[in-house]
Amino acid sequence: MSTIYDLYITQGSDFSESMDITGDYTGYTIRGKALDSTNTLSASFIAWTDDTEGQFDMTITNTVTATMSAGTGHYDVEVESPTGSVSRILQGRVYVDKEVTV
Repeated sequence: MSTIYDLYITQGSDFSESMDITGDYTGYTIRGKALDSTNTLSASFIAWTDDTEGQFDMTITNTVTATMSAGTGHYDVEVESPTGSVSRILQGRVYVDKEVTV
């Protein structure tokens, strides 16, 4: 079962969150995507920072968050083993706060 963790994004601002799933994920692929409140795909936003320790960053640039609709969406993160086995490790809601100053 995956861990549930909600993300809070400010529309038009850079988003960055560092996570640790603890364990050796050498050779694993990590991927994650977010949907805004209108189910528009924001982009892939995951990268390992240290796969031997299970550490990764979730980042979305301000140009991408500016195009996300305010409201509540969803995201998930999966890892794929070298043998092709896929596991969802993280999921939750994405809360996008509307940008006022443009």
